[in-house]
Amino acid sequence: MMFRKWFARCREIWPEACYVGMIYVLLIMLFSLLRGLLLWRNLGAAAEVPEVLLVQSFLVGLRFDLAVTAYLALPLMLLLLWRRGRKWRVLLPCFYGLIGLTLLLGLAEIEFYHAVGSRFNTLVLNAMGHPWRLAGLQWQTFPMWPYLVLWGGLMFIVILVARWVEKGLQGFFTRPGGTRDDMLHLMGSVVVLALLVILSRGGVGHQTLRQGDSVFCKSPFANQLALNGLFALGRCAWEEQKQAVLLPTSHAAY
Repeated sequence: MMFRKWFARCREIWPEACYVGMIYVLLIMLFSLLRGLLLWRNLGAAAEVPEVLLVQSFLVGLRFDLAVTAYLALPLMLLLLWRRGRKWRVLLPCFYGLIGLTLLLGLAEIEFYHAVGSRFNTLVLNAMGHPWRLAGLQWQTFPMWPYLVLWGGLMFIVILVARWVEKGLQGFFTRPGGTRDDMLHLMGSVVVLALLVILSRGGVGHQTLRQGDSVFCKSPFANQLALNGLFALGRCAWEEQKQAVLLPTSHAAY
């Protein structure tokens, strides 16, 4: 009873944080599901890996999932705060589209790893330069229909849960509050934003989360399984962008 009263009070003061928190947990579960599907699709590569290392891969990978999910949740939190008291639901389809793209890439990575033996890397970035050729190759080579059906089912679950959460919190997004509630709302929102930034960095340490942090044992497959494909793809894109910026400077020096 006390927990219900406390949760009702939180919904009233911090509806955005409650909404983002529930969506955050849902996305973490989806990333774990994608990691499980990758393991199932590549059981041959995992045959000689001890089960304890496979379980540990999920625990190590949780840190990467938390970081990637924080990157996705940050714009949603800012969107809800920006549109507070206005028609905030108008812009939510953009967020759902981002989630749909994320899940589609996660499912595509399952077959990519099965064919190449690596998580997303620079090969994917180079192939994105020819999107129509890449789409045709994917359609002819991989079982696209089962993956599209699975993608549609996952998106249906995401939207269903998100709408259920919206329905439970909709009345609180526009509810006027007193000065005390406004101050609590402001402080709570700042704390949640700061927490998301910390999670996106991978912690409070001096070094941000790096791809090499997924290496925890001598098994290459277990280390690859711990990595998040979107994190790896984003890191590759970041490194290529830095090289593209530094290369003209190095040529100018000569």
